[in-house]
Amino acid sequence: MTPIFIILNCLICCICLLLLIPVVTDPVALKYKKGIPILILLLIIGTRFIFPYSFSFTKTIGETKVLPFIVNIFLLEVAKNLTFGEALFYIWIMTSTILFIRYIIKFIILGRVLNMVPNTKDSFINETLVDICHKKNIERIPKVIQFNTKQGPFLFGYKNSVIVLPFDLSKEGIRYVLSHELEHYKNNHIFLKIITDIVNIVYWWNPIVWYIHNKLLLSLEIQTDLCVINDYPDIEIAEYLYLLLKGVGYKERNFKQSVALSFNARRNSAEVRVKTILDYHFKNEDRCLKRNKKLLVVLSSFIFAVSIFYRVDAFPSEKTEISATKIDIDLNILANRNTFDILNIFLHNK
Repeated sequence: MTPIFIILNCLICCICLLLLIPVVTDPVALKYKKGIPILILLLIIGTRFIFPYSFSFTKTIGETKVLPFIVNIFLLEVAKNLTFGEALFYIWIMTSTILFIRYIIKFIILGRVLNMVPNTKDSFINETLVDICHKKNIERIPKVIQFNTKQGPFLFGYKNSVIVLPFDLSKEGIRYVLSHELEHYKNNHIFLKIITDIVNIVYWWNPIVWYIHNKLLLSLEIQTDLCVINDYPDIEIAEYLYLLLKGVGYKERNFKQSVALSFNARRNSAEVRVKTILDYHFKNEDRCLKRNKKLLVVLSSFIFAVSIFYRVDAFPSEKTEISATKIDIDLNILANRNTFDILNIFLHNK
């Protein structure tokens, strides 16, 4: 597995995921069998993204112009015994490690703080919590605490989840927020968020990954919103949307890489969520996935399938003639070289 293969695999997976973005934010796709089919497709592509692997049946297609030139750039020496490609790799790993440690520290600190706060003793909150859990068939009831936070209401933790409510919520607001966070809890959305966060940390240098990360989190919120309002009358849907827009201010100054799923959102995300709910609920349209979005799913799946059976790698030109006397190489040394070293020898002896 060469760096060229890793880069191309990253590019292909990004293209496949970008093609699916209009689909994962579509209410019809998110409501169809609870969004499980599209989620499975995302997980398959995401797994390939994180673990780029070439199978035994994968055929290699040689590219003789652009990729060898890129290889030569990677092989440029920037210091003694240090190539440009190695320098980039070390920067990548070191930055990812720092960001991951920072993420873990935030997770641990917030977890310890929330564990110190006892369960709320508010009778209305506890009664509402039990009632909603019963309606949603949630057997393991999560911990609920009241805690003043700039982030607003949120769900934290996967194994021992905690729902955090601010003190200034009205009774109706408490009911809407608990329904929202319990829907996240029921569907294990916090686990999916952690996975997307880790991918975002590993590929911190890729702006396409940032964009996909934000859109995937937005799709989780839209799916949850749609499930929550499913049985609400119009007046309660309006109240729910008002609460969502009211909470925009909480998120504006929140830290960039949150370790929790927050009810509130930044202004642009909140507007998308509200518009999506209004369009889906109040427009009398045929609730089927549109043809153009079906084509995007097919195209994404096709590109991904082709990448499984075929891979492109850097090959020297087939027209290059290399005589045995032109390259004086000890076979024992050659056997210990990696693919890039061997390719570099051939490229420099055209």
